[in-house]
Amino acid sequence: GKSEEAVAYAKTLPESTQFELYYNRACAAIELGELRSAKLLLDAALKSCRESLSTDEFTEEEIEVELGVLTAQAAYVDQQRGDTEAASQAYEALFSFKTELEPAVAAVAANNIVALRGGERDLFDSWKKCRANFAENVTRKLTPTQRRAFLFNGALLSMHMSRTQQCKELLATLNEEFPQSADTAIIQAATAMRAKQQAAAEQILAAAAERTNDPRPALTIAQLQLQAKQPELAAKTLEGIEALRSKPAMI
Repeated sequence: GKSEEAVAYAKTLPESTQFELYYNRACAAIELGELRSAKLLLDAALKSCRESLSTDEFTEEEIEVELGVLTAQAAYVDQQRGDTEAASQAYEALFSFKTELEPAVAAVAANNIVALRGGERDLFDSWKKCRANFAENVTRKLTPTQRRAFLFNGALLSMHMSRTQQCKELLATLNEEFPQSADTAIIQAATAMRAKQQAAAEQILAAAAERTNDPRPALTIAQLQLQAKQPELAAKTLEGIEALRSKPAMI
């Protein structure tokens, strides 16, 4: 398979570059959705880097700190593959060294563990982790994708905590920085549903579906219609999503 080929090729390179190669190829695999390959490559990166640092007489704690970015990425892959126990253990291990980690690595781990817990668990502790991600020293090191995810999760968490004003402020920032994203509409619709205003939720989502290429608003409308026992409307909504029309799950 491709992952085995990548590992074999990496072994032909100088020792000092092996773990960087594994990591870079793992990141590429994640982008392509090849999570099994990514996991194999990250495991190889962790092993290679740990062996290299051990020979340089790093302490065990120093090694764990240096491995932080690899550990965080491996935990994310575990999370996406459904191994939530392994992901949670890895994130918690990272937090025992939080003050020594790169701020961006700590922020990504915090964001991912908040997402892992879901909307209703450990809300106060999740908010503490989430709030730290909005510090200026963290924000300036984030990619746009990371920044968008942090704002979305912060707003979602605020909604679950019934912190209405806080949620509105984060959504305003999200909409200002990412006006083409459907994220704001999705949370606004969720807020409307919490207030039992399905018609308003569907209007918000329909507007987002028209102005973006994101299929999530239309899929959410279909889900709401199914919950309201309107299968014919849901089927019509699904048929209108061109980007997913030929997907096996849609058929």
